[in-house]
Amino acid sequence: DVGVEHDRPICEKFGELLIFNLHPAECLNMCAERMADAWEQGGKIYQDIPFLTASGDLLPVECSVTVAPVGQRPAVLIYARDIRERLKLEAEIDLQRKEIEQKNKDITDSIFYARRIQQAILPVKAELQQMLPESFILFRPKDIVSGDFYWFANAGNDTSIIAAADCTGHGVPGALMS
Repeated sequence: DVGVEHDRPICEKFGELLIFNLHPAECLNMCAERMADAWEQGGKIYQDIPFLTASGDLLPVECSVTVAPVGQRPAVLIYARDIRERLKLEAEIDLQRKEIEQKNKDITDSIFYARRIQQAILPVKAELQQMLPESFILFRPKDIVSGDFYWFANAGNDTSIIAAADCTGHGVPGALMS
């Protein structure tokens, strides 16, 4: 909290605070571990750790802990940045990601259903095998549904009609044109 507490600026009071006054009790071990890591490694450590405000509320902050010389002695310096806006944006992005995943699932499910319809319309391969025992059908759509199709019929009098059609386009547009 920025401002005045009991007619005394918080920045003056801040110098009197200990780490125990800044973090909730359940986060003290984590804070102590990060400070020890920074001290041992002599480098920077980043961690999201909540701070306690003067009013006792939790404030989500990103902490950067580093060891730096202060005067003639090394000291652990902690830089804390309010990350409420970042967390809000991350939550919005997560919500948008979930919406996109659901829409993608719906579209994919619909396309797979279109494939089932397409497969139901295509002639049964066993019928061709019955008409022409040494025949086969190689039908491998590039996408989930195909723009190509085949058709055959027995016209009688030992006459069979076989068609293999190649439609311009692939996938859903080609299948629609077919």
